[in-house]
Order: sequence, then C-alpha cells, then structure tokens
Amino acid sequence: ETIEQVLKQKVPYWERKVLEGKQTEFEFHLGQKFLHADFYPISNDAQEVVGSVTLIKDVTVLKERSDWLKSKAEKDSLTGLYNRQTFIEKVETELERTFSEVHLLYFDLDHFKMVNDKYGHRAGDLLLAEVGKLSQQTGCVAGRMGGEEFALFSAVHNRQKMEELAEELRISVASLNLVHEGKEIHATISAGLASLTNPSFDQIYHLADSLLYQAKREGRNCVRF
Repeated sequence: ETIEQVLKQKVPYWERKVLEGKQTEFEFHLGQKFLHADFYPISNDAQEVVGSVTLIKDVTVLKERSDWLKSKAEKDSLTGLYNRQTFIEKVETELERTFSEVHLLYFDLDHFKMVNDKYGHRAGDLLLAEVGKLSQQTGCVAGRMGGEEFALFSAVHNRQKMEELAEELRISVASLNLVHEGKEIHATISAGLASLTNPSFDQIYHLADSLLYQAKREGRNCVRF
C-alpha cells in the first residue's frame, strides 16, 4: 500500500474539511512506518478554497517513544501486567458499560516471603514473572496489585468458565518447576473468586479479597467462591 492509496481512502473526509476552509490532519500506518498528514486549504482573494497543500511527516520514532512511555506508566515492569492503578481504571471502564455478571479472581502466592528468604529476591522475581505469564494466558484483564498479589477480571467468561480458569491457574502454579542457581522453587496460590452483577469496583474487590483470606484460613493452595 502506497501513501497515495492511503490518502485516496481518506479523501472524502479531508477534502470535505478543506473545502470548508479548515485545516485538518490524521495519522496512519504505512508498512512499519507511522505517518502524520496535515492538509492546509488554499484560498483566493475572494476567500474561496481553490486547492490545498499536504504535508506528510514520518513520526514513527515519536509514536514508538510515546507508546513506550505509556506502557511504562501502565505496566508492571517485572510481570508485564497492568499495575494496580491501571488495572482498577481498566476494570472500572468495563463496569461502566457492562450490566451482566462480571468476575474478579484475586490471588496471591502462599508463603512468598519464605521464598525470598530461602532462595533470594532474584528467585522471588523469577517466580513472580512466571505467574505473570500464566495470568496473561487467561484472556482476562490481568494486573499485579502489589507484592505477590494478582487479580484477573472478566466480563466475557461465564461463572463456570471462571471457576475452571481459577482451578487451572492454581494447578499451573503448583506445577511450576523453576530452578534458580541449582535449587528448585515450588509455589502455590490462594485465591478468591467473586461474581456480581453491576457492582462497583470496591464491592467486587472486597468480596474477592474476603474469599482469598477464607482460602488462606482453610489451608491455602485452594480457590474459594
């Protein structure tokens, strides 16, 4: 696809704006590049639009930098998941447009401090990163809420699917066979799954949090609904 072909697709929009005597602009992809186009109307002495000038700039580097900064602000650097603030914002946006049942799985790593103390913080980071990868594979909005705490939100999956997903995640973490400096690292999670219709974030979060602590009281390495 060439610049001319892309501009032709946009003609109905920018030509209308130019004929109204308005400067207009848009950005578009061309292969691996990201371009910015400005259209300036040319008027005669009677202030009638008789043509236009088009300026096209390659803003690929600026766009990549902007995307990188946005990702850095939104994502947890260790796991690649949304940080706490961004996760809450994403969930609240979903809640505003969803009126059916939604689900929040809140979980943390059991005895994580013991992992850090026994194997070192680099081993702990390795474990957190692996849990982050497993979380990303669920198809849910995934966030690291702080320390060893994680959350998964879905307005798409039904309750049964979320229960299955929660149990699969628990088994996957328990089955991790990580090796750090010749030492095997094993871990488990405790989780709480809250399902509510048209809740606020605080409502579904507090329910999931209370279910998580119920799981801890009842022996850990389990999911409570």
